[in-house]
Amino acid sequence: MSNATALYKRVYGETTKRFGPPLPIVVKAAHMLKPNCSVLDIGANEGRHSLYLAAHGHRVTAVDLPGDAIQRLRKVSEEANLVIQVMQNDILKQGIDGRFHGIFCTFVLNFFKSSDALEIIDLMKSATLHGGINVVSLMTNNGGFYKQYAEEGWYPEQREFRNFWNDWNILFSMQDWRTSVFRLNGGRLRNYCVHLITRKPN
Repeated sequence: MSNATALYKRVYGETTKRFGPPLPIVVKAAHMLKPNCSVLDIGANEGRHSLYLAAHGHRVTAVDLPGDAIQRLRKVSEEANLVIQVMQNDILKQGIDGRFHGIFCTFVLNFFKSSDALEIIDLMKSATLHGGINVVSLMTNNGGFYKQYAEEGWYPEQREFRNFWNDWNILFSMQDWRTSVFRLNGGRLRNYCVHLITRKPN
């Protein structure tokens, strides 16, 4: 079991609940893309974003580590007659196969150590077509998640995070406080988060 998988299971357990509707930044980005774009959803889990993107006419590849959640995505997409290429692999070991108009990675990087998170960012940027977008959300070093899991994951400063795309065009940026979907250790944790949509120069 990878460190990222172990941390994820400690945080969320083996829950079968879905995470709710797509994040607003994903909805916004989906409408920035032209119809029938190729998109990659990293850390797709049960597919709240993959399903939304496929339902809005995009060609979706969903990737996550092997587990029950990604299997449920496969089943739900088939039941909904949505064409989603579901892949169970570790992109740190196998890389990203193909090039995409949009790459989505929401609340995934926090579960990796910093060196692995930065490698994933490099992979995302390299796998994005010129003129394509990256859509990223993550928790910063301010809040309950950071206090509880700082030694196990990656929680950068807001400005530090933006700088990883300083050679791209920032199309949209927002910050907010978000509360965990599930109760953790008897309560819900709040953390300050940053959300970015960036475009790779042509």
